[in-house]
Amino acid sequence: MSLCVLFVLFSPFGNAVFDQAAVVREKAEQMGVISHFVLFGLFLSFLHSLLEEYYWRWFVFGNLHRFLNSKSLAYGVGALGFASHHIVVTTQFFDGPIGWIYGLTVGRSGGNLVLADGASPIIDRSMGVLILLWILLSCR
Repeated sequence: MSLCVLFVLFSPFGNAVFDQAAVVREKAEQMGVISHFVLFGLFLSFLHSLLEEYYWRWFVFGNLHRFLNSKSLAYGVGALGFASHHIVVTTQFFDGPIGWIYGLTVGRSGGNLVLADGASPIIDRSMGVLILLWILLSCR
């Protein structure tokens, strides 16, 4: 993941990140986290991502599976929801197609939808895998 971030920052897409730095700073000030930005970043990177994985990969997928009565459909709809959540967040910081591209990238929807959401089948087999998966996804 770190290599991907560095690649994006030093690519033409990176200019969009640097151009929007003032918007990100303004949002952080509005939320009152600017004085604790490093702690907030750590929270987002670890605790929030764990809760997000738990919610989307277990709760949403589990309920979709029961409601739709189809694992394949539940994988796809769950991945689409996961990506949509990230599109909503990134378009708050980046205008136009850049927000959508970043949202799809962060939400990993392209690969997830093509592969029928690679993470959900693993978690479906064993809930205990969730913690290991979260650690792997957070460290990539």
